[in-house]
Amino acid sequence: WPGDWNRLAKMSIIEESSPKMVRMAVLAVVGSHAVNGVAAIHSELVKTNLFPEFVQFYGDKKFSNKTNGVTPRRWLLQCNPGLAAIISKWLGSTQWVANLGQLSGLKKFADNPDLQKEFSDAKRENKERLANLIYKMNGVKVRPDALFDVQVKRIHEYKRQL
Repeated sequence: WPGDWNRLAKMSIIEESSPKMVRMAVLAVVGSHAVNGVAAIHSELVKTNLFPEFVQFYGDKKFSNKTNGVTPRRWLLQCNPGLAAIISKWLGSTQWVANLGQLSGLKKFADNPDLQKEFSDAKRENKERLANLIYKMNGVKVRPDALFDVQVKRIHEYKRQL
């Protein structure tokens, strides 16, 4: 695209305005053999909104979709084995681990007081474990019946730019 200064500026590894700085996301696209999003919608935004000039330049094959590999089933099995055991018990199998849609089988038990108690007990046990962990790591006592709002997010290197 000789002479298309707007396109060249968008694709430049160096920010062409003042102050000049390295544009890490562009450097990553140029220096990588593949670029992926972590969800289908994210991947499409990368191709259409963030880097359309690079898609035209390199072609569509350089840009693909890859999930982070953590499925809701796997997350539940590893983070909340008590709840996973309750689900397996009430569904009568562990088939839901391979097919998340099978969790809908729990709907017929939604009003069952025994299931509700088991869910409530598992939730309480997890909150007690969290309260103990908070105390152990920070010396702060919290009540397990308090409302916990917890979010854990890894901040990727490219998002740490100032």
